[in-house]
Amino acid sequence: MCCEQPVALVTGASGGLGQAICRGLAESGYRIAIHYAHDADSAKRLAQELQRDDVETSCFEWDLSVTGSAEQLIHQTLDTFGRLDVLVNNAAWDPGANPLLQTDEAFIDRLMAINVRAPLMLVRAACAHWLENHESPTQSHTGKTVINISSIQARFSLAGHSAYAASKGALDAMTRQLAVELGPYGIRVNGVSPGFVEIPRTVAMRSQEQRDRIADRIPLGRLGQPEDVSRIVAMLCSDAGQYINGQVIVVDGGSTCQLPTHEHICPKGIAQHA
Repeated sequence: MCCEQPVALVTGASGGLGQAICRGLAESGYRIAIHYAHDADSAKRLAQELQRDDVETSCFEWDLSVTGSAEQLIHQTLDTFGRLDVLVNNAAWDPGANPLLQTDEAFIDRLMAINVRAPLMLVRAACAHWLENHESPTQSHTGKTVINISSIQARFSLAGHSAYAASKGALDAMTRQLAVELGPYGIRVNGVSPGFVEIPRTVAMRSQEQRDRIADRIPLGRLGQPEDVSRIVAMLCSDAGQYINGQVIVVDGGSTCQLPTHEHICPKGIAQHA
């Protein structure tokens, strides 16, 4: 493979959403660094799938809750591929509903370490490499990109998810702050905020009947698919997104645009969910 071909590092890439993001970026011409924390088999199957399509890949196992792991992951990616162009902070710990009085300090510390500290330290380590040889902002338009995968829970509340929502709110704030700080160096930082997306974990949590009820409440009449998110990530990393910076794009089929206390009613004469 040509060393000039760009490289994307996707954290949490063994899960359904991370896999879709890897596939989308591979289709866009990136070599793929696949990070995972636990599911080695899934990560290796993804790597084999991409390699059959002549995509250069490598798998890296790191527990991002451990101090220093983020920096090591960046260094390993650079040692393996020789460059890094896109960082997708997708890895997150979502423990599900956990009422505040049932959480403790250790729980919150681990959640924040994975969902907040790790993305920030990954960006820090990547930027240390990207800016190493640049003397001033005006001379350093690198065209590098960071994508933070957030959640609509950063903006809209769901009982029992206070710690997780707080972590995603912090990630959104981080996205905006880093976009301003790093923009002068040609580094763009954006976020993608999915709604309900059908991945193995969310499907396992709910029956088909429950998922159908959720879909009925979404204006587009269906649940999100991983590819709905991965296409936005690929766009943000492409020339089409070269002037987008500091934005968190919501991908939820319009579900958060409507009043939650009102039933979704389609106007007469319009085919519902056409």
